[in-house]
Amino acid sequence: RCTKLCQNEFDPPIVSWSRIENVVPGVYNAAAYIINPNNQGEAKDVPYHMELYDKDGMLIIEKKGKVTIPPHRNTLAFSSLIKVDKSIPAKVLFEFTGAPDWNKKTDTLSSVVVTSTDYKEEGNSSSLLVSLRNDGLQILNDISVYAILHDASGNTIGFSKTIVDSILPKATVVAPFTWNTNR
Repeated sequence: RCTKLCQNEFDPPIVSWSRIENVVPGVYNAAAYIINPNNQGEAKDVPYHMELYDKDGMLIIEKKGKVTIPPHRNTLAFSSLIKVDKSIPAKVLFEFTGAPDWNKKTDTLSSVVVTSTDYKEEGNSSSLLVSLRNDGLQILNDISVYAILHDASGNTIGFSKTIVDSILPKATVVAPFTWNTNR
């Protein structure tokens, strides 16, 4: 059985936005929000690069990476802990550097349900605890979980990534996220 998708069977991924976020002085995370309009299509290890620029349009650093675009799920291309010394990034440009190689695949995370979220701001930091329940019958391993914070107007104000080692069938785990708010 062929698992490859023909060119006319898929829609290209959509890059909705790209952002940078200060972690500590001289260190940033960068992310691009990718929408996959394909219900049954997955593209593994799609190459990309991100370029961080200062307020004057000068290139600070370029980061290369690969992102897996899961079937019928949106995801982040996420580059963490980018050291920029004394430079201050003002914008990031994201671009795929190779075409996605689409394969037929069903959503293996469709059994995961967010059961609760708990966001808190204390002092110079904020935290988000996301409870995830596996309603399926299979153990799920090495799950990348992304959190995107929005303000009251719907603007993205923060993003983060964590890895959940595993979720047993019918079990619940907590995915923790933290942000430094005194940046």
